[in-house]
Amino acid sequence: AGAIPRLLQEAEDKGLLIMMGNNLRLHPCVQQVKQWLGAGDIGEPLWANFTCAVEGGDPARDGVILNVGSHEVDIARYFFGPGCCMSAYGGPRTAFFVMLHDSGVQSSFFLDLATPHRIREFWIAGTEKNIGVDLDGRRMSLGTEAKQAPGSYEDDYLNEMRAFIDRIKGRFA
Repeated sequence: AGAIPRLLQEAEDKGLLIMMGNNLRLHPCVQQVKQWLGAGDIGEPLWANFTCAVEGGDPARDGVILNVGSHEVDIARYFFGPGCCMSAYGGPRTAFFVMLHDSGVQSSFFLDLATPHRIREFWIAGTEKNIGVDLDGRRMSLGTEAKQAPGSYEDDYLNEMRAFIDRIKGRFA
């Protein structure tokens, strides 16, 4: 059995509460996009494209997917539900893969630990409007309407810890 099933079983046996650190769900741009999608502001979502190029991590130990890709996949699943990988190509420093969600939306991912520039963006195409998001710049657009989100990644980490503490206290925020 893998490490995650063993961890989950051990936590259950000991009555422990655990949390996966998918802090990008608390990013204000991600929260705004979730609202736009829930309100049907883009019509029917057709596809999404996620790009993440960040320097760092240990590609020899974790590879690009575990270093950064898990966060992008989590956002896609948060927006469009579960799915499966349809195709993949890459290695420890770069990867490209396509996911087909059960909802019918197709997401593509380009992950890069090799280049010295940083990009963390995604786009979603809908039948009526498109969404564009620059996570690092905290900028987003719905069609021609642009917005700037407040705060920083540090704020997002604090919000993640607050959410975990609220969960521990039994307040399901």
